[in-house]
Amino acid sequence: VALQEEQYLFLMPVKTYLFESINSSNKLYQLSGAGEYLVMTREKNAYYSGLYLKFTASTFQLLELSLDAGKFDLRSIKNIQKLAGDIPTYIVDPDNAEWKNVLTAFVVYDQYKIAKDN
Repeated sequence: VALQEEQYLFLMPVKTYLFESINSSNKLYQLSGAGEYLVMTREKNAYYSGLYLKFTASTFQLLELSLDAGKFDLRSIKNIQKLAGDIPTYIVDPDNAEWKNVLTAFVVYDQYKIAKDN
């Protein structure tokens, strides 16, 4: 951690890959908004989980699917409910029209400021 003016800079010694094109368990979809992408990752249960990425000129946001966001109830889509231990898991199969509603249920869980090198 370094302090520059009034900003803390967190230095990461390793690279983190959000998407690997050579990994067949990842799929990348460009969404209708500029700088918006959905990374679908195949999980051990053979289903996919989603990570929504938003890029602007000054920020990078990571969004995750939330059943508690109150914006859209994913259970209203054709789904299969399973229990993974004590955790209810919903396997949804949205059609094209329902995808627009699903994307409103993603919430920001991490955000980064994009700094320009001097």
